[in-house]
Amino acid sequence: MEGPRVPEAVSALPRPEWWSPLVTTDLRSIGLFRITLALILLGQGWGRWEVFADLCSNAGPVSGEFLSRIREIPRWPSLLTWLETTRWGVPLFAASTVAVHILLLIGWQSRTMAALSLFAFSAVAHRNPLLLIGADEVLASMLLWAPLLPLGARFSVDARIAAARGRADTCQAGMCDVSLRRPERDDSTWASIAVLGVFAQIAFVYLATAWLKSGPSWWAEGTAVARVLKMETFRRPGAALFEMLPAGCLHVASRGVLLLEYALPLMILSPWGQPWGRRAAIASIVALHGGISLALDAGLFSATMMALTPLLLSPDDWRWLERAFAKVLRRHAKIDSFQPAFASPRSEFNLREKFATWFLAGLVLMNWNYTFGPQGWKFHVPPLEWPWQFAAASQRWHMFGPDAPHLDIQLNVVLLDSEDNPLPFSAWSSLENPALASHAPAGRRSFVWKAFMLRAAQLTQPDRRSEGDELRLRICRFFADDALRRGVVVPATVRSAEVWTTSVPTDRGTRGAEPEVKLLARYQIPREMPPAREAELSENQEPAETASTR
Repeated sequence: MEGPRVPEAVSALPRPEWWSPLVTTDLRSIGLFRITLALILLGQGWGRWEVFADLCSNAGPVSGEFLSRIREIPRWPSLLTWLETTRWGVPLFAASTVAVHILLLIGWQSRTMAALSLFAFSAVAHRNPLLLIGADEVLASMLLWAPLLPLGARFSVDARIAAARGRADTCQAGMCDVSLRRPERDDSTWASIAVLGVFAQIAFVYLATAWLKSGPSWWAEGTAVARVLKMETFRRPGAALFEMLPAGCLHVASRGVLLLEYALPLMILSPWGQPWGRRAAIASIVALHGGISLALDAGLFSATMMALTPLLLSPDDWRWLERAFAKVLRRHAKIDSFQPAFASPRSEFNLREKFATWFLAGLVLMNWNYTFGPQGWKFHVPPLEWPWQFAAASQRWHMFGPDAPHLDIQLNVVLLDSEDNPLPFSAWSSLENPALASHAPAGRRSFVWKAFMLRAAQLTQPDRRSEGDELRLRICRFFADDALRRGVVVPATVRSAEVWTTSVPTDRGTRGAEPEVKLLARYQIPREMPPAREAELSENQEPAETASTR
């Protein structure tokens, strides 16, 4: 449903001809982006709710007390740590969040719903920052920019309400016949520094990932794609289609991905050659992430990146779509001439431009610190970083950098009996396990759990080793207690729980290296103690044996 036409006075910026493509976009593009953003938020929320009891509550490995010691990202207080202490707090939070996302989808009070979505996202992200992946950081970044955009200008309830008010005001003035005429020129462009910020954010994702891919597997050897396809932990059946290609094609694909990631920022941010540059960017993003989603389970990362492409559609693209789908898009054409209800005074738009400038400066600073700046040349300006830290958008775009993974880390949690013999099933595995699927909750087989366990296994840095050891011990205790609680095992038969990793070389086809198996943590279940003492010891139990993955 296409809403009212926004007048030129709405734009708070002058638009010189040469840099106009950098700060302008089409209101219909923003409206379509609002829809795709809301759909991704609903999908992301469902994925988090599946694992919420396990990974975002005091019943899981990351309790509120342990959360204070996690140094994954700059920490902001999470509303959920307080809501967990109430009976209905978390269900009410979940229901309210879904309602906000649905209202954003249909476009009612769109900017307000976008701001509320940001607050809800921040609360979940800071409840367990070890769950964050690239898709979450992209989503957080876009939620920060969204309230500065006219999300309800097109395809929304807001636009319908504005049109109805405009029709009533015009008819009261005795000009009903004039108001129903379609304007000769449909100018739906909108200019703002926020538009430049959104374009820069998309460009930084690809530029940073390309910049950090400095290892030999990407260019010198060209083996990166072949390595990624060997990662059984995240592999999808579609990977077999790519493996059927000759080795030379995979080498070309590795170098092609690197070149494409360098080219995409130029396609998006170049003020010349538009709209063809962004049309090429849309096609490239869909092709790149379509291929990734076919071969690998990367969560919502590919879908999130493709959901940003509507922002790159220009007025010329929409005019072409209108001609191609005239019967659908012209159904609401006669309301185009009404003024929008959200056309605010110029001072309010100036305030938004100040916010946009603030966010844009923070975006550039954080990308410099995390990606482009030398190690000794980091500049921290807290006021510029605070919005991004609150949104949990730390701008860490290190996907498969500097090299494609040379090890596929497969994880297993096993339960052992009193004689240290493994019980006939795993408590959890990162690989498909039919025996496990018969009794494990559905959320345990999700990408979110795999990403969390992999992050726990990789916390072996010297400054975070103690944090990683405690987390891995907590994971062992969680699965042991969970198996006993759900009656999967008889208490008398289980004595301990262990986390193991199997590091399988992804280039084993050429080097013939053997997998390496290591024990990460062991939790001994206390016996013959009063319940209160047993619970107390469970909180302070030290691992009987630990090892690092590297």
